[in-house]
Amino acid sequence: MDLGNKADQVTEMTVSPDGSEIALIARGEVFVMSTRTGATRRVTSTPTLERYVSWSPDGRSLAYASERNGTWDIVEARLTRDADTGLSGAVPVEERILVGTAEDEFSPVYAPDGGRIAYFRNRTELRVRHRGRNFGDRPARKRVQFLL
Repeated sequence: MDLGNKADQVTEMTVSPDGSEIALIARGEVFVMSTRTGATRRVTSTPTLERYVSWSPDGRSLAYASERNGTWDIVEARLTRDADTGLSGAVPVEERILVGTAEDEFSPVYAPDGGRIAYFRNRTELRVRHRGRNFGDRPARKRVQFLL
């Protein structure tokens, strides 16, 4: 697999649950590469940055932090057709803001069942949001203390 001229610009990467794709952050944008063919698809094209990419358990969605509206929000890119088997070759891919507030949200991680996303608000507060339902988000049930 050859990353070509993007190799020295990759700042993050994560492998899909089935190992068939790799999500990359390069030049502040999200890319997905097939591990079988090397085909690479650019998922985002924004004038701002994306970071902290995470795969859903079924491998059909990515969550990431995006700085599009002056603050960091949690955005999801997902496959829209059942026939598509991976993000690297799919057209179209739907993007939606999962968490968009006046606060900064970072580091989204899907729950093992894919029904919730955990993330940090303002780098200090762990929060959980139900995905796909309009329940909003709430603080995690247990208080988390970080020792720096």
